[in-house]
Amino acid sequence: TLIYGPPRYGKSVAIGEFNFDFIIKPRASGELPLLKMIDVGPSGGGVINLLHGGLPSNLARQAQHRTIKNTSSFCVNNFDTWLCERHPVSSQKTFLLNFLVSVCASMKSYPSLQGILNMAVDEVYQQTTDEAHNPRCKRYKVGLSPALDAMISGANFNVEDGVTTIWSLVDRFFEAGMIDEAIVAQRYAVPTLPDLASIFSNEGIQNAYPEMHEGSGQPVTSMVSRAVREAIDAFPIISGITQLDASDARVCVFDVKEIIKTPAGPDDFVTLQANAICYLTMMNALLRDFFFDEASVSEVKSDIARDYHLQRARSLTATEKMVVFDEKHVLKGAPGADEQLDYIIATGPKLKIGVLIGSQVLDDASQKSKELATSVVFCGAGEGDGVSKAARTFSMSPRCQAILKSISAPSSKGAEMLMKN
Repeated sequence: TLIYGPPRYGKSVAIGEFNFDFIIKPRASGELPLLKMIDVGPSGGGVINLLHGGLPSNLARQAQHRTIKNTSSFCVNNFDTWLCERHPVSSQKTFLLNFLVSVCASMKSYPSLQGILNMAVDEVYQQTTDEAHNPRCKRYKVGLSPALDAMISGANFNVEDGVTTIWSLVDRFFEAGMIDEAIVAQRYAVPTLPDLASIFSNEGIQNAYPEMHEGSGQPVTSMVSRAVREAIDAFPIISGITQLDASDARVCVFDVKEIIKTPAGPDDFVTLQANAICYLTMMNALLRDFFFDEASVSEVKSDIARDYHLQRARSLTATEKMVVFDEKHVLKGAPGADEQLDYIIATGPKLKIGVLIGSQVLDDASQKSKELATSVVFCGAGEGDGVSKAARTFSMSPRCQAILKSISAPSSKGAEMLMKN
């Protein structure tokens, strides 16, 4: 569903109504559905306040509203993998490449950008796996994480400082039924963005991509690495071990107003790139489990965790899910963002994922999202040629056009909208 409305025409209120209706719909399971939302501003928190008014205190954590900041305490490592998995599955790799395209947007003119990023992603996971007794995988060291130290002590595991691999700890925690501990330990085993930045000095990558960058005269491997390092310096939110965890929330809203800015125009490259990096990272933090189905389990390599993932996949597949992205205009033209949104829209239906995207004008949505939309809601057409554009895009009848043109701003009598299926 696409929902449009100029500022102060009730779009955010309408989205809140749709969200609440989805949540309170009776279900045989008696559980809350899964609804995850990214909003630029506090309005999305209204539904969380309503839920807190009705949920018992022991379930309050199932509904969360977070105001996100660009600090290390909100860090999300986009290289996290499913539990006990040394490599990403295909849906995770698709996201990673879209994310890295936004990180390396300054290199978008380089025709082999996707190729070099794909090779670098494969190599960085190969560097951190413990498969085939890889000597480069990450090792446990006392003091690496006080929380991890305490978990190891509590489990009474024997470890050798600087020798025991973190992946072996992950597996031991998992086999002991200590799932939360395994999840935390794994955050220190997987690659991070700084690991990727250094991978471009790998001889194999340099031999595969020996070209010089036209603008700078520097090797393309150096320029891509530089783009990654610049992002690391500018965005603590993507540059280390995952700290932001809302996995216990079934209904969760991230307010990203403090990390997302309104672009000055389509040529505001710096703002659009920053918005894409932050928005995509929050998408990943909220939705990394949404694309987990039984077909994905066939990609799982871990023998000890396969049944665990199969049970999770069956549970998730049976659960109704909704993702909501408001204020899409902050991403218009942002590198990598439309590609990831289009992927979510295209793959969502088969996984029982509803998608609701809100924005101010019709042009903010990609052509593919408009083609795939099953319903469109207009809270107003705005000024200029908004009505004629809507008519051309969605084959609106003259009567629908007249209704859309007549919609006025909300008043004491209520708010008007036009829905087209």
